[in-house]
Amino acid sequence: MHKAKNSHVVSRIIQMNLWISLIIFVQFVGQSVIAQSIEQSNRITDCNLYKSNNGLFLQCLDIRSKIAISEDRYYDAIDDLVEYLRLDSTNPSIYSNLGFVYVMLGKNDLAFEVCMAAVELNPNSGIYNYNLGIALSGLGKYSEAIKYLTTAIQLDSLNVEYYVARGRSRMRLEMFTGAVKDYLKAIEIAPERVDLHFNLEKAYMKKGSLDNALNSFLSYTRLDGRNIEVYSHLHAICIKIGDKRASEFLKIYNEKKESAEKEG
Repeated sequence: MHKAKNSHVVSRIIQMNLWISLIIFVQFVGQSVIAQSIEQSNRITDCNLYKSNNGLFLQCLDIRSKIAISEDRYYDAIDDLVEYLRLDSTNPSIYSNLGFVYVMLGKNDLAFEVCMAAVELNPNSGIYNYNLGIALSGLGKYSEAIKYLTTAIQLDSLNVEYYVARGRSRMRLEMFTGAVKDYLKAIEIAPERVDLHFNLEKAYMKKGSLDNALNSFLSYTRLDGRNIEVYSHLHAICIKIGDKRASEFLKIYNEKKESAEKEG
């Protein structure tokens, strides 16, 4: 799986939820020891202090697990999430967060189980369907992954990562036309992201549409001409299709590379 990208995407969601939870938690507890602990150290260290109140104990486990995830302490997060589910097995977000942790650790079979539980509890959540699709993709079950990623897109049609994930699964199944459509939609939503243009280039080249791959990168250079590797790809594509601009792009690439080396 593409762990770096998955980490970036899901971590943003988890971090956003983390801060919301912290705010709610502090407001709920008031001027208690928990609120003071959060204010002073930005972490909850001992949830056992709140075992007498099951609601507070669960909230503490939830928040502490999110902090652990944001700090890449995945096994600490697993301990808290598993304990939470032992006491309350009805919260889909806990299953989903645990699924993310398992994906990051390469435990895709376990990720599938808990992500499926999240979707069963709340089938109308885009992120839960997305996480399940990612877990299935990690297991090599690309057709099933596409099913849940399509549901995620239907629930949230403006989330770039959903299209990227479905495009990736379609590439695995050599569904290049569908992958192109997914990457084009992703670029429509976030044209400034160069990684999307690289993905589209790969899909076009697999499809045999080199002219379209060239045009995709040319459109990106009009948005941001600073990315050096774009010109390397432009040069390579021009060589393949016999475009006379190949030498021009190679010259730009070499000039930008030399300038970057001097600045570095």
